[in-house]
Amino acid sequence: MAAWFPRRPRARVRARAHSTAHSPPVAFLLRLGWYCALPWLPSPWWVLAAEPLHGLTFGAAWAAGVARAAALAPPGLAASTQSVYSGVYLGLGSAAGAFVGGVVHARFGGVAVFAVAAAMLATVWALTTAASALIEARRRREEGEGGEGE
Repeated sequence: MAAWFPRRPRARVRARAHSTAHSPPVAFLLRLGWYCALPWLPSPWWVLAAEPLHGLTFGAAWAAGVARAAALAPPGLAASTQSVYSGVYLGLGSAAGAFVGGVVHARFGGVAVFAVAAAMLATVWALTTAASALIEARRRREEGEGGEGE
């Protein structure tokens, strides 16, 4: 998937990165919900049914995030923007998840970790989707205003 992005014009990369950005949260929410249901399933081996979603949740999130960072980067700063994304995704995100997950697990148990993670993901996904829609609407409005006076 990552090899697909560099061969496309910038506008297509932006559109593809935007639409691909919704697949990982959906898969991750399904995966987290499945993990929450595990205590009520007849065998712990049922965890294996959710594991194929890991490839989608991590791989697609990584590919979409790096492509989105490149699409949003100012000219000449794509690599820097992708590096910031990587640091936040792998560094800050992992550290925050481990810290919050540890506190939640110690106080409320394992199922609560996945429920809280799902709630946080759904909230952040909704907020970023709304922010992205507002930014895109503003960009379109500004492009429309610029074309009228010419």
